[in-house]
Amino acid sequence: MADMHFMYGRANGSTLIARKWNFSQWLLVKCASNPNFVSRNLFTDEASFTRNGITNFQNDYVWAEENPHALIQTNHQHHFSLNVWMGIIGDHLIGPVILPNRLSGAAYLNFLVNILPQYLDDMPLAERLIIDVVHA
Repeated sequence: MADMHFMYGRANGSTLIARKWNFSQWLLVKCASNPNFVSRNLFTDEASFTRNGITNFQNDYVWAEENPHALIQTNHQHHFSLNVWMGIIGDHLIGPVILPNRLSGAAYLNFLVNILPQYLDDMPLAERLIIDVVHA
């Protein structure tokens, strides 16, 4: 059997660099027209924490020519995971919020519509009305 190793990173780096460049140019234009643009955006991200550490499956790739069915070996018989969401808007941290282990689109929409507003209650209403959400 071939020795398999995991390479962490994103596939097609040139596409990723182009997307980051386009985003940065768009952001510079927005900030030039409105200096407060960044402070009114809610930047968010989620992460999964397990007994084996932090997992972000968006960055896990297996590069294998001979065995496309690679496995990840773990050292623990009992597994648990925790999905955590956090956000930042201006100089305010929002969260952390514990999300369901199996996060579906419907569950995430429920979070955005019904749970997230409770975490924004401490912000003035005038600020909450102009928030744009930027999903990572």
